[in-house]
Amino acid sequence: MYLFRQVEGNVYEEVISVQKGLAVRIWEFIEEEAKAKDRLDQQPLPWLMPGSELLRRCLRDSVGEDEIKRQGQYKIIADVLDVLGNPDRTCAQFFEVCGIHGFSGWNWTPMLWKLQLQLELEFESEEECAKARERNRWEFDPAPDFVYEFLRLQADHKWRSTRQRRRDFGMVGKFNGVLLYPDALRYFLGQIEVV
Repeated sequence: MYLFRQVEGNVYEEVISVQKGLAVRIWEFIEEEAKAKDRLDQQPLPWLMPGSELLRRCLRDSVGEDEIKRQGQYKIIADVLDVLGNPDRTCAQFFEVCGIHGFSGWNWTPMLWKLQLQLELEFESEEECAKARERNRWEFDPAPDFVYEFLRLQADHKWRSTRQRRRDFGMVGKFNGVLLYPDALRYFLGQIEVV
């Protein structure tokens, strides 16, 4: 996950990685929601974290309180093909985090992340991709539909965890989801039987 800042129009630049500590920021939100709803000791706890709230917390912790005033110029971006961190990539897909739905309890928190495609590029070569990364100017063109991803935190709103009170994503702290485009999501929702 990266924090991107608007340079001009639809052109954005990557500012900083916000991956480290992201699970803790989300968990702090969950705990605050549980306290506000007086449900700290109850299970389960359904919740919604708007993308703007995640963005506010990342701005506060990564670039400082002053930038929260300019929140409209920033986006939290998931680089799902890791083009920013891997020199061997020839494709890029950037998704903005628009919101996170969660269901905390019993030592874990399954989440449904709502994402919007901002950029999809295929480069002719690794060198072209490297030049784009060095230039760090990315023109976003948001897609009209949303994409969904299921992830989980290995902790609940009571900070129960099976891993020495750690709050990590999935196995060994890695993101472990699959992107669900609208047609795939409709298919899966149609397969779910609620008892």
